[in-house]
Amino acid sequence: MNTFTASLISICMISQAPIMALADSGDQSPDVSNQSLSFENLRAACLNPARFHNQIAPKNIQVSCKDRQIKFVPDVDGALNMDSQRDVRISVMSDKYTASEVSGPVAMAMQTVACPQYKQIVETVEVIHATSCDELTAFSGSSVDFCVGTINTLRAANPSAVTITNTGTVLSLCAGNTTHQNR
Repeated sequence: MNTFTASLISICMISQAPIMALADSGDQSPDVSNQSLSFENLRAACLNPARFHNQIAPKNIQVSCKDRQIKFVPDVDGALNMDSQRDVRISVMSDKYTASEVSGPVAMAMQTVACPQYKQIVETVEVIHATSCDELTAFSGSSVDFCVGTINTLRAANPSAVTITNTGTVLSLCAGNTTHQNR
């Protein structure tokens, strides 16, 4: 065997050493055959690339976050007509006589009161956050926590990044009950 071939075999054996050591140690290496990793595995790959069959940590990391909130917001107030009652009571007395109290209803106009009405909306925010291994390994929460922080920052900095869609559902507190209507 010539020197070049022996050197090449040596290099190949050395480059496979971390993988073989992992297999020999019984450590369960994540399946990275299709290069798909969870958020937690990606952070682990940043800390220990050899465990994921790579020599260098991942670069150009992008985390895609999408937030969808469904809620009710005030809509045009409705109006509710309510019966009103008026009752007048009369009693008569003098130094010699007293009369029993008499009462009588008096006609009144209906009373109109405002009643709240709400419409249901969906707020959507989508962002792709470019990050690094340093930022991912320094972060101590879950992938959801990571996205919540990213989305909350975007909502505060740029309210126009929020897409609002009306679902068509209306919640009306008029008539003393709750009804759902689609518009």
